[in-house]
Amino acid sequence: MKQTIETSHPYPTKRAALLLGAVLLSLALVAVACSSSSSTSDPTITVAPTVAAESRTSEAPPATDASGPEDSAPPTTEPALPCLETLPHVEMTCGRLTVPVDYDDPDGDTFSLPYVVLPALGDNPADEPLVFMQGGPGFSTLATVPLFVEYSEFRQDRDMIFLEQRGTDPSGVFLRCRPDIATLDDIQECHDGYVADGIDLSAFTTLNAAKDLARLRADLDIERWHLLGGSYGTTLAMVVMDNDPDGTASVILDAPTAPEVIIYSADIESLLDAFSNVFADCAADADCDRRNPDLFNTHLANFERLTNDPWSVETTDLVESFGPTINQETYFRVTADLLQGQPGALPAFVTAIAERDVNALLDFADDGDSDSPEPPQTSDPGFAQGLNYSIYCAEEAPFFDLDANPIETVDEWPVGTVDFLLQPIEQICEIWSVEPADPSDVDRVRSAIPTLILAGEYDHTTPLRQGEIAAAGLSESELIEVPTTGHTTLDNSCARSVMVDFLRSPGGDRSCLATIAPIVWQ
Repeated sequence: MKQTIETSHPYPTKRAALLLGAVLLSLALVAVACSSSSSTSDPTITVAPTVAAESRTSEAPPATDASGPEDSAPPTTEPALPCLETLPHVEMTCGRLTVPVDYDDPDGDTFSLPYVVLPALGDNPADEPLVFMQGGPGFSTLATVPLFVEYSEFRQDRDMIFLEQRGTDPSGVFLRCRPDIATLDDIQECHDGYVADGIDLSAFTTLNAAKDLARLRADLDIERWHLLGGSYGTTLAMVVMDNDPDGTASVILDAPTAPEVIIYSADIESLLDAFSNVFADCAADADCDRRNPDLFNTHLANFERLTNDPWSVETTDLVESFGPTINQETYFRVTADLLQGQPGALPAFVTAIAERDVNALLDFADDGDSDSPEPPQTSDPGFAQGLNYSIYCAEEAPFFDLDANPIETVDEWPVGTVDFLLQPIEQICEIWSVEPADPSDVDRVRSAIPTLILAGEYDHTTPLRQGEIAAAGLSESELIEVPTTGHTTLDNSCARSVMVDFLRSPGGDRSCLATIAPIVWQ
């Protein structure tokens, strides 16, 4: 009997978004938001009232709130808005925070960012709340509020705060581009539309997002708070702790990605490491190894074969789940998806592709919606693709040097794979043309603030190695590898209990980690 493996991914990731996007863009020049589908990317979760986007192809809303002398006043929270329409029976407080577009010009144009406060559930809440930072960059932070209504253990002791990151607010400045963006010309059109609307695309940086959070803390008169970041949100959390240390009580980094990590080399190495971990574990299991021998070489052979000889499945029932053709893009995306959420299913999938076994692949399609690989998609309609471009093209692309940052595992891939992955991203950043970040903004963060770092054993995006990089500058950090999990660990109940325990007091009980059930191979 096959086991359905949990596939919810609490917070999408910048790394997955860019690497998968690069692969898909290489043929169709499709900019992909992220491979995972979860409640955190639900575009229907908005703060009312919303402001309708303009009916131009770039769908760019007005750039600022500058409409009169009042806009030059010191930034402050505005009267509370109606709370989330999707959670009408959940107690919460909503409001908006006014921040400068450019912190070097505090009297200039402003953004108005929505925020939500979920009150503590216990009778004696702590004075120091927990603020959550979303992944991407480009996914809505407010869209994660329902997740933490479900994961109520975080709110037994303290309030939780969610501030929408600049550029992700559907009711304000939403750097969405179009959900069907498919070519470099589309990206150029999106860029030109925002620029024509007066939006400074260089204002959307991790450092500015960190300053926005510090402004909210001061505006809400909070002396200190705790930080919880997931995936790209860990980068933001580290920049916050670096720039607002007096306001930071402790930090949790789930699926860590340090500011100094260069995506070009890290993503490819991380992906190969995650494949190797799964394949080695399968080889160590007699039954799995018997059914799926020599997985790593089989995986590489599949990729190369599908590059040169795509498999047409248009006349089979596979077309509904995989599209008319299984090519290297489809194969790359599905295997990366399986690494992220269903590592136990990966060996069987690799073997089925190698044998071109239609019936075996139909088992994946028939095993429920959560297990069914989907054809490659274009941009998620709730994803701020433009924000992703602004941050990536300012903070990572300018600092990449293949000679200084060699990809040590590149020889294990078919010839040309690196160029295949990298060229589209370089082309995108030429179009997006934002100002490069100051090198100090992407330096290693050094801090003595208590920090808990969690990395999934099979995380193909931010593995344990990246946790070690993040921990290198954090003298009071604890690094934990969570068994059997993929990218992000929040959907693991043991990981959540470790996080909550850490918030009460660094250190503490970690015994549940030894009780996490091993993978059941399909």
